[in-house]
Amino acid sequence: MCQAVVIDPRCSRRPERGATPEMLGYRGVRRAVTVAAMTNTAHAPSVRIHDSVITLRVAATETGRVSAVEYDLEPWFPGPPRHIHPAFDEVFCILEGNLSLLLEDDTFEAGPGDVVHVEGSVPHTFANLTGERARLLLFMTPGGFENYFFEVAEAIAAGTPPSQATAELSRRFGVTPA
Repeated sequence: MCQAVVIDPRCSRRPERGATPEMLGYRGVRRAVTVAAMTNTAHAPSVRIHDSVITLRVAATETGRVSAVEYDLEPWFPGPPRHIHPAFDEVFCILEGNLSLLLEDDTFEAGPGDVVHVEGSVPHTFANLTGERARLLLFMTPGGFENYFFEVAEAIAAGTPPSQATAELSRRFGVTPA
């Protein structure tokens, strides 16, 4: 059984205004949390791969630990081949549309407001199996994989066939077919 967690925001307990971490049950909070502001979309670097657009929202170089991209998926986006990447985990936050996720042998449908955590060592893939665009924030921890998208777009623009570009860069970034 896979370790996917889908969080439905309609069922979340909302903290009262002014609640401290200790009041919410978090123990041993010793230091302040650094919050990196998401890059303004108008100025954020983005790339187009086929008809999907990937926009950098938070770079690992800014946080030292996590990165995030906004993924605007084209309709009928088939997704990457089923894969693993043990060096990092992903969190999918669905903003618009629907996303189909295959985690090990279980299929999940996620819609606006759903949050899905995927351990990198769990075989998985995702797709937009609808005729509408889907938009999500994809968080990766530890960060660094955000560079993959930009390097794939560069390789394709330089004339490398897409399948060759993704295969070579996937190996370099620690993504293995599963």
